[in-house]
Amino acid sequence: MPVPQKIASYLNSLKPVSPHLMEILNSLDTGGSVLDVGRKLSLDPVLSARLIHACSSPLYGIKKKIESPVHAVAMLGINKVAEILLTSELKKNFFKGHFSTYEYDFWEHSLAIAYGTQALIRCMGFEISLGKAFTTGLLHDLGKIILYKIYKDNAELASWLAAGGNAALLKEKEIVGCNHVEVMTFALIKWGIPIDVVKAIKDHHNFKNKDDMTRIIQWAHFAVYGKEYPEPPVTSYVLKRVRQDISRDLELVDLFFH
Repeated sequence: MPVPQKIASYLNSLKPVSPHLMEILNSLDTGGSVLDVGRKLSLDPVLSARLIHACSSPLYGIKKKIESPVHAVAMLGINKVAEILLTSELKKNFFKGHFSTYEYDFWEHSLAIAYGTQALIRCMGFEISLGKAFTTGLLHDLGKIILYKIYKDNAELASWLAAGGNAALLKEKEIVGCNHVEVMTFALIKWGIPIDVVKAIKDHHNFKNKDDMTRIIQWAHFAVYGKEYPEPPVTSYVLKRVRQDISRDLELVDLFFH
């Protein structure tokens, strides 16, 4: 799916996602041993340092000193490690220095949907890894921040990006030649993100799609905002629990921004 040259050039300027992280993301459904994942991370000193630093946060409740990636994976689990490192990679590329209110709101939204997908999977019993759910939720609207950064002086585009919805998709394409979903699909394929994640993100505005991961992303939007998106087939009690889980997990937003 082609995108305007200005967007393609911007994506080419970004630092590539660590191949070791990509291996972990691609293996989330098939599983992997703590030792294997820890050894892969040990081959990337930057990722290793980020992971060990994250383990020192009181949010994870780890009282022992973490001295190696293998130890970190053993203490946190593979899915949580994938979450931490993916968030760190995005921050490295898209979140440098001072950030605007729009950027903060964007990342808070992305994290809310990421945690919402996990909460729904736990409550509804889907056989989808929590790490893959988090990946899909966190990346689903990243095309918006890419367009925002490339066309930061275009107030009309920024307004539509903030508004969201299918009407905004049409206006985005009218203004710059493509919408944020098309940008994100192009970028994810370029980065080698698992194809089922790409498909769910590509279709998350398509309410006729019945793919499990796509529906979970849509239901997570309903859990967060309570409108526009399809309502998940759960009781009001379960929906309340999902929203409580999202609120609790969003405490990690402060860790993300510092």
